[in-house]
Amino acid sequence: MDKSSFAIIISIIAIFIAGVSAFSLEFNLENSSFVLGTLTLLVTLLVGWQIYNKIEFDNRIRKAIDEQVEKGSNMALFVALAQQGNSAYNRDDKANAIQSMLNALCIWNESMDTPLAKEAYNNCVTKLIAMSKGIVFEVEEADERNAYIKAALKTGEQELINFTTQIKVRG
Repeated sequence: MDKSSFAIIISIIAIFIAGVSAFSLEFNLENSSFVLGTLTLLVTLLVGWQIYNKIEFDNRIRKAIDEQVEKGSNMALFVALAQQGNSAYNRDDKANAIQSMLNALCIWNESMDTPLAKEAYNNCVTKLIAMSKGIVFEVEEADERNAYIKAALKTGEQELINFTTQIKVRG
């Protein structure tokens, strides 16, 4: 049992005891049991509210951290694939260069706005357009072709869109 669940159970028990203590006797403001029970009930409710707020705060922080980690890992993978494509391009291995750069564009999204990601994006688009002229590219499955078309559509570059729509599927 984690700490928050334990604290909630203790708070519920305390609210029950305070309620019984405050309202088991007749309603009399001069009775010390009533005043003490009421104050205990209010303090317990405030402590419970603080526990609830802490749990919610922790969940929001955890969610924000997870989003940032996912964004960072996607950006790192995007840049790595773009660099792999650039390396293959420099070795004149056009098939691997095209595949790596198209895979990089599948991961890319507009929120990747760091200078490194922008440079990798511009490099991918520029080199893919340059390599696409007079080349027939083939993939193993239609799903892969569709992913490349979707990636090209995200860029909005007509030459790249035309290239990806002409990709052949083996088999």
